[in-house]
Amino acid sequence: MQSKIINAYPRFKEFNDLAMAGDNVAAVRKGLDFLRFVGKEYERKQVYDHSEWDGDDFYTREAEEMLANVLRNDRTPKECVETAQKEIVPLEEWDDFVVKAFEDIPCITDDDCEKVCDLIVEEKKYQCLLKILKQNSSSTHRTEYFKRYARYMSEDDQRAYADFVIDDLRLRLRYADSGSYHYIVDEIMLLCSTCEVAKSIGINFVAEIMVKYGNRRALMRELTSKD
Repeated sequence: MQSKIINAYPRFKEFNDLAMAGDNVAAVRKGLDFLRFVGKEYERKQVYDHSEWDGDDFYTREAEEMLANVLRNDRTPKECVETAQKEIVPLEEWDDFVVKAFEDIPCITDDDCEKVCDLIVEEKKYQCLLKILKQNSSSTHRTEYFKRYARYMSEDDQRAYADFVIDDLRLRLRYADSGSYHYIVDEIMLLCSTCEVAKSIGINFVAEIMVKYGNRRALMRELTSKD
């Protein structure tokens, strides 16, 4: 029975050594060569069950992660990155590949939100902004990011995110004490400044608060002080 192990380590080591040495241009070329070699070997040996090549799969996953890091590195020339993108994915499949890549991000931190959103804008895949912004909803800067990227979003997506923030603020108001009112009101005011769609939603929310919580004097003072 023919062995389905392809002994990927020697080629992986060549790529790894270049990446660790900081030779990014050579590392990108060697990384692409490695992934192309593995793909052709898997196809040639008809490997369909991942359990048949766990050892090779480990190096493949490591190479994919390392290559992604090299491509994101500021010292990697832009031309090198662009060439790699067309080689990794056929040009006619690039748009779908990019959208899926953004959609598959499982979670995001505050530090990464701006970087990812900038990439989305650069690739002009604006429909992905809503998901990324929502994933960063626990950030105290969430509405600042929304203000920065709202102009790239469709009105439907602007409305969806504004409603998302308002729903959260509505929940927080139910249990908020007077010491946190100014944070909530400040975010409402910031939301109103992001775009016309959010401004309309924010104004309606303020009217709702005035009716529902009119007996909370501290909250009313915060609202009227922002007029």
